[in-house]
This record gives sequence, C-alpha cells and structure tokens, in this order.
Amino acid sequence: MVGCNVDGLTKYPALPQAENRVRNTRIAGLVFFALLWLIPLASPFSVDAGVMAHGVIFFIITAVVAALTGRAALATRRHERLAWGLLFTGATLTAVRSALALVTGAGAGSAYPSIAPLAATMWGLALTAYFAATLLFVESPRVSTGERLRRSIDFALLVFFVTTSVFAFILYPMVGRFPGHPLGQSLILAASLVFSVSLLGMIVSLRPRIELWLAPLVSALVVTSIGSAMATLVVLVNGRIDAGGQITSLPAVLTYVLLAYAAHQRISPENRRRRNYVVAVKRRQLPWGFSLTLLMFLALPVFVYAEESWRSDRLGQIVFSTAIAAYVITAVARNLVIALENSSLRRRSTTDPLTGLFNHRHFHERLDAELARTERDTAPLSVAIMDVDDFDRVNNIYGHAVGDRRLRSIADRLFAGARGSDIVCRLGGDEFAVVMPDTDPVEAYKACLRLQDELRQPDGVCPLPTAVSIGVASAPGDAGSREELVQKADGALYWAKFHGREQVVIFDAALVQALGPEQRIAMLQEEAYLNMVQMLASAVDARDPYTQRHSSNVAALSVALAEELGLSEAHAAELQTAALLHDVGKIGIPDAILRKAAMLTDEERAQVAEHPQLAARILSAIPRREILPWIESHHERWDGAGYPRGLAGEAIPLEARIIALCDAYDAITTDRPYRNGRSRAEARRELLSHAGSQFDPELTVRFVSLVERREDIRARALAAAMAMRREAVDVG
Repeated sequence: MVGCNVDGLTKYPALPQAENRVRNTRIAGLVFFALLWLIPLASPFSVDAGVMAHGVIFFIITAVVAALTGRAALATRRHERLAWGLLFTGATLTAVRSALALVTGAGAGSAYPSIAPLAATMWGLALTAYFAATLLFVESPRVSTGERLRRSIDFALLVFFVTTSVFAFILYPMVGRFPGHPLGQSLILAASLVFSVSLLGMIVSLRPRIELWLAPLVSALVVTSIGSAMATLVVLVNGRIDAGGQITSLPAVLTYVLLAYAAHQRISPENRRRRNYVVAVKRRQLPWGFSLTLLMFLALPVFVYAEESWRSDRLGQIVFSTAIAAYVITAVARNLVIALENSSLRRRSTTDPLTGLFNHRHFHERLDAELARTERDTAPLSVAIMDVDDFDRVNNIYGHAVGDRRLRSIADRLFAGARGSDIVCRLGGDEFAVVMPDTDPVEAYKACLRLQDELRQPDGVCPLPTAVSIGVASAPGDAGSREELVQKADGALYWAKFHGREQVVIFDAALVQALGPEQRIAMLQEEAYLNMVQMLASAVDARDPYTQRHSSNVAALSVALAEELGLSEAHAAELQTAALLHDVGKIGIPDAILRKAAMLTDEERAQVAEHPQLAARILSAIPRREILPWIESHHERWDGAGYPRGLAGEAIPLEARIIALCDAYDAITTDRPYRNGRSRAEARRELLSHAGSQFDPELTVRFVSLVERREDIRARALAAAMAMRREAVDVG
C-alpha cells in the first residue's frame, strides 16, 4: 500500500498501523494529563485541597518526565546525551521541589524565595538546566570555535537586551517607580521570561530543521514564556500570591507534558537508531546582532534614566544596573570580535595556507597598486615568476607530505633571500612570484640569481636538489598593464623551461613570446607530454638491467641520422620521441622472458613479437598519434619478412627504418643475458651484411658512415687528451 501527494508524482510508504497506534497513545496521554490537571478546578474541593491535589498531580507528571528524559539520555550519545541529561536533572529537581512544597505546604508560592527559599532555588536550577539543554539542542557541534563564540556573544546580547527591556518597560512602570514592591517575589519568573523569549528569538532566527522530538521542546519553550509572563504579571498586579496561581501554573504543567511527549518520541523505535542527532540550521549566524547593538546606543538613555529613577528594592536596582552594564560590555565585545574576525578573514584571504606567503589574489592586487605607483612616480617595476623544475619527482618519489615540506622550505628561503621591499607570493602549485618595486631588469636579474643560489642549498627535506626557472618582465618598458606584464613574465619563464631549465630569462620581444592563457595551457600540455615520454622510457629501461639507457641511446642515434638526412628540427624531435618509446610494449612481456639467458622458445618469441603492436595500443591516447605507425613498424624488414604486418621496402615508414637501424646497432654493442656485446666495428659490418634484406640499403650506408665519423672524432679527441696528459707528465 502506498500513498501519494495531490499531483500523484511523489510516492511514499503508508504508515504502519502499529506506528499509528503509538502516536494515538501519545496524544491520548497528553489529553489525559491536561484533564487530570483541570479536574480539581471543576470539583467542589476547597482551595487548600485543590492546591494539594495539583501538587500531587504535578509531582507525578515531573517524575514521569524525569524517567523518560533519563531513558532518552541513555539512548543517545555525545552532545545530545548531555542535553537530555540536563532535562533529566531539571525534571528531577522539579519533582523534588514539588515534594518539598507538598511537605512544607508552600503550594503555589514555592517559586518565591520569601515563602520557600529551598524550593525556589531548586526551581531556579531546574529552569537553568532546561535553558542550557535547549541551547545544546539547537547548537550544532559541527560549527567552528569562532562561529560558536560569535553566536554565543549574539545570544548574550539578546539576553541582556530583553532583560533591560523588561526592566525598563515592564518592571519599572509597575514596581520600579514605587517603594515597597520587592522585586525578589518575581525575580525567578522574570528571569524565566527573559531566557525563554531570548531562546525563542534565537531558534526563530537560526531556523533549525525541527525533528519530531524537537517540535514539542520548542512548543514547551513557547508555553514557558507565556506562563512566565502570566505569573509575573499576576504578582506585579496583585502584589500577592493567591489561588489564581493554580491557573497561572497551568503553562508549567503543559510544559512538562510536552517534555514527556518529546522524550517518549525520541526513544520510540523509529527514532532510537539515530544515536546522535546534529541540528542543521539554515542561518550560520544570528541576523540581529547589529540591530541590537544599534538599539543599545539608541535606548541607552532610557535604560539609564529608568535605573537612576528606580525606587523599589535595592536588589532590583542592582540587577538592572548589572544588566545595563553587561549589555554595553557585550555590544562592545561583539564589535571587537567582528573586528578580529574581519582582520583574520582579510589575512586568510590574502595568505597562502601552506607556505604563509601572499597568495595569487594578493599578488594581483599588489601588482595593480605598484603599477599605479610606477605610472605616477615614473619608477621601474619588475616581476619575476618562477617555477620549480621537476617538482613532480619529489611527490612521486617521497610522497606529497614531503612535497609540501619542500614547498614550505622554498617559501622560507625565498622570503629570507628577498629584499625588504620585495613582495614574495605563491601563485599555486610549485609556482612563485616576486614583485620588485623600484627595480629595473638588470637589478631584477641579479636578485633572481641570488635567489637561485639560495634555493640550491640543501634544505634537509629530501636529497633531490631544488632548481627553479625564472622569467622576468618589467614596466614600463615591457608592458603597461598587469595582464600584459604577467603574460610576458610567463613567456620568459617558459622559454627558460624549454631551453635548458634552471635559468633566469629577461623578456625580450625578439626572442620570447608573451604567453596568453591558451598558449600557456598548450606549453603545459607539451611539458606534461615530454615528462610522460621520459617516464615511460625510463620504466622500460628499468625492467632489464642489461638494456639500461637503451631507449636514450636509440633516440640519440636516431636524431643524429635524421640530421644527416636533412630532416627538419621538428621532424627530428618527433622521431626522438618515437625512438624513446619504441620498446614501451615490452612492459607487457614477463620479466622471465626479457631476462632469460637461454634461447627463447617459439612461444616466447611470439610473445616478444607482439610488443610493437602492444606499444601502439598503450600509446593510442597520446597527443601525437602520428608517431604510432613508426613505433609499430620498427621491426619490419626491407625484404618483407619482419613483423607485425610484413611490410617491405618503402612501404615501411622512413622513421621506422631509422629506428630499426639504431635499435639494432645499440643492441649488437650491448651485453645481453644470452651473449656479450660486440665491438662497434663488428656492429657496423653486421649492419652492412644485412643491408637490402633486413635494413634499407641506402640508409644503412649513410648510418655506417655517420657512426664511423663519430668514432673517428671520438678517437682523435681521445688521442689528443692522452697526448696532453703525457705532455703534462713529462713537464712535471
């Protein structure tokens, strides 16, 4: 069985009959207690008998509330357990007070210190426990300490405002102007009125999400406010306590009935599984703090006049004076807290939380300000943007915690090495910036060199060295606006990174291109791509100790042959990337096969033959997909007997034929598990013997000629070095 709303869209399960019976029982209990309280009023009892009957009924009600709230405290935990525990304490105190009132015969006067001091004190403690519990129910533990402090001050401000308003506009006109009306008779009732109204104001302002067991608690607070107001007015108007107290005490009975309903609802089976309820509020701050502060200054003359004109008992004047002073102090404290909060927020909004340097936002703000000053005073201004080279290695090898410590160390050393007028900022990630007022490009260059030297010193965080690339741009020479100045400094930085790194480069329009957002993203993608290529090549070479640096050697030889053939620089760079990645497919081959000392079986040889195609699949998502056919075809043969597709002659891409020659040459001259490496001369003869069958014959001749020239240059350089060494020995 399901129910739905009027438009038929939202469906939900119907309530079980057992749950309906439980709710009907609770409602019946509320009606029973209300009727029970009204019976003595409608019966022909005497006044004393009616008072005694009400006292007994009130004792029974409070005892039931104590039992139910105690069970609720045991069924919950953390801050909610404390709240229910306070309600249990308050109900217990009220039950004991009711018993004392019955024994002493105080009856309705048990709330007044002059009649029953002990009972009145216990009632005051019970009210304190109730109000504290209400605060806990609407105060979520998930708010920050600062937010909780701000909310507490706002609540205290509301309490003191209500207190002074009650004294100035209710108590003063009715009793304060006339001597002989002691305030002590209604002090507890007035305090109850003040706190209940203040709590209601806070709850309405925060707009919390009310659960089923919180709704009766809020209703109880409303009833308490009404009852306190009624009782206070009765005392102030009549000046005495009479049988009418039985009617004015009816709200107190309803309050405890509602508390019993709330506790019973909380420990019901459908709610018991939620062991710790956290109140969600729609407003994080109380919205009337400023208004109450303003009202304090506007109404302060009225409050002071009422206090100075107070003619009733001394206690009332002392309480009134204390409330006014507390109101003023709290308003001042609130303004101080707001000032501290604003200062903290401003500091956090301009400070990088990891390094303590100024952040990206403050960098742009200060740069705007310094550019305006530069334009006004015609003083030079330089900006240095720096990026930590290979910072990913720190994170990848030592973890992000060490990376964070390295960033803090860099920030500390930058701040220590900067000049007093420099503004050091962290832009994000591993990128920093220094704004240098009154600094021309040459001075900025020298300052950046000093910062580089400072950063090169070991920092004890990790053994990897710290190197930074720095780009410098200046105003008014290079740019007139903040955006243009940052773009040109970025351009100089990335020129430094792509031309050797660990350099300081001053922007030069003839050499460096200013970078916009799109160009910078493209260069970052290019850098990430090159880093990925290096990591993949290193991963392949690390698989086999016999082939370490094989990919790098093949790449170097391929670039040399490409230059010999007159290929463009861009073409040679792409060939270098393909050569670095040509053996990536071996990642999928077991180590037992790669490192096997004996000859491979046919099945193992077939597995090895799959690595070109596996490499193409692994690299299918890289940006430069045009190099994939080169990698996939580098084991094809000129005579068509190669793999994986059996291409022959010029059907094999030129780049694949170049890689095949360089790969074979480095493999012949390198030790392998199943044989020792051969000499370079033997490798050249081996290549020539397979020219026209395995290798492109023309390329083979060109390649052999190239390596012979390189060998000849190396031999002559070695001979010259040996001659110089012998000459030095003879002279010595």
